[in-house]
Amino acid sequence: MGLVSSLPAMYRAFNEREVDTVLDFMSENVSWPKASEGGRVVGKLAVREYWTRQWAEFDPLVSVVETIDRKNDTIAVKVRQVVKDLRGSVLSDSELWHVYTLRDGLIVCMDIEDGGDERDAPSAAFSKIEKAPDDTPFGSQGRGEHCISVGPGPVPYGFSPG
Repeated sequence: MGLVSSLPAMYRAFNEREVDTVLDFMSENVSWPKASEGGRVVGKLAVREYWTRQWAEFDPLVSVVETIDRKNDTIAVKVRQVVKDLRGSVLSDSELWHVYTLRDGLIVCMDIEDGGDERDAPSAAFSKIEKAPDDTPFGSQGRGEHCISVGPGPVPYGFSPG
């Protein structure tokens, strides 16, 4: 079964916070956008840590609206994303695109396209969330970073390990 046919199960697992199930769809060195913070993380452990932080602050629910197999090992998924605070108040209800780059049937990179000019800045879905004055301002991390093909596979532009 390919990723396209597995997408509803992957999103259902995300919505149920079944992290291990979702991570099974990813390569070990997956590059993932931090929608609520801006910037990117690389690796399954980093994705797990990012989601753990995100879910401690927000309750996102994401459902598949449309899927387009762009070929070239890329799948675009239009999603409806409802983000609530932990008290249940809706912060955002929007549609955007999750774009996955695959290798050997696994996700190696994900980008978010929500019609904004900045990839990897915090998603507009999280824009109503207030940050403490000492937090890094929205949009200051990850500007211009996104998945590009370099050498053997996609890496986040501007990312340098370590």
